Amino acid sequence: NDDIKNIPLSNYQINERIIQKTTNSLLITIASILSIPSQSKSDDENTSIPIDYNNYITNKVYFNIKIANYTEESTGTNKGASGSGKIVIGLFGNIAPNATKLFLSAINSNPEDNPSYLNSQFLRINELDGLLQLEKLRGLDTIILGGSEQYEFRNRVITDYQPFVEVNSLKHVTKGLLTRKQFTGGPEFSITTGPSSELDSFHEVFGVVIEGLDVIDAIANIPRYTYKTKTGYASSSKGSEGVIADAWFESQKKFYVGLGKSFGDRRAVDQRGKLLRRVLITGCGEIK
Repeated sequence: NDDIKNIPLSNYQINERIIQKTTNSLLITIASILSIPSQSKSDDENTSIPIDYNNYITNKVYFNIKIANYTEESTGTNKGASGSGKIVIGLFGNIAPNATKLFLSAINSNPEDNPSYLNSQFLRINELDGLLQLEKLRGLDTIILGGSEQYEFRNRVITDYQPFVEVNSLKHVTKGLLTRKQFTGGPEFSITTGPSSELDSFHEVFGVVIEGLDVIDAIANIPRYTYKTKTGYASSSKGSEGVIADAWFESQKKFYVGLGKSFGDRRAVDQRGKLLRRVLITGCGEIK
């Protein structure tokens, strides 16, 4: 055995051993790299670990929400439907300072002088991403000025509303998160009604509903407008003919809405997801 150990190695054998060691090292490295995504994916998918949003909250505001009850309103009592109530929102002023400042400006302003969330409506829930969307604020509109889009409030240009991008690490992992679209400058915002990872690339999370999630659930359960007919055109119960009729109706609707938009007709609006009850902000303010 000692004689065998002392036999000198040829250049070929030395090179072969070097190659073998290098190959083994590469295989170990590749295996460790390949194991990283799987571990990372497991962490991302582990929704049992909640995020403590209290660590991010710098300001608190409230909305009084009224869901229309047409039976009560028709008798003059003007009582909100079941699900109406108060929601309290925490804003993330440190990691989303621009979005927070913009939001607070519409919370604290006098609606006679500046854009305000007071008397604004939650208009629709987007069918694709589940976002509960606020309509444009009362008196606020967009105009083209000098080749760029600007905001106008009662014939006065709002120079503070300029498109901006703001990024933080928070993802759209649960319901009740306030979010805004990047490259926009207006005070409009949306609230998630559930996890929606497709929003992470082009939206920013800047707040969270900390009280009143039951109100968000009530709004999410309101019937919504759809391009589909109730039973189709075939009979009282939807059969294959009814499904075909729905598809035909939806394709026609899309075509004519798109055609109207191409001609600049503001009446051409995609109504899918529109709430079939009025959801009004009857009061708002900052909680000191």
